[in-house]
Amino acid sequence: MLTNDEMKVAIRHLLDQVFAVMRTLETVALLIAVLGVLNALFASVLDRVREIGVLRAVGMLKRQTRTMILIEGALIGVSGSAGGLLVGPWLGEILLMHINLIETGWYFPYRPAWLSIAESIVAVIAASTLAAAYAARRAASLVVSDALAYE
Repeated sequence: MLTNDEMKVAIRHLLDQVFAVMRTLETVALLIAVLGVLNALFASVLDRVREIGVLRAVGMLKRQTRTMILIEGALIGVSGSAGGLLVGPWLGEILLMHINLIETGWYFPYRPAWLSIAESIVAVIAASTLAAAYAARRAASLVVSDALAYE
């Protein structure tokens, strides 16, 4: 038998463990997303070698080429964050208000952690922009004559 305070401590401990696992899963998902952005942008640069060569031939600077690819990476992060912001709170409410209630019989009020959501959005946009850095460097380092001759 547990006292009321001991039960609250035990429940908090269990919830802390669950959220620690969720934080780890969040980190793994972010790493996989970074690799996906890196792969997508690198493939995009390889597909557009000739177009990048033409842009460079007509006067685009290496810095502008890097900026273009970095902006693409940031926009991927923004669009992913927007999708998560639209779907995430809805799924969280379903999980907490319905699935948790059915599984445990406990009701917890749904309160989105807006600060954590904002931190995640910033982390996703920063990570996707950083992932774009390698593809941006590769695009900026293309030799114009080789890029124009690329098939």
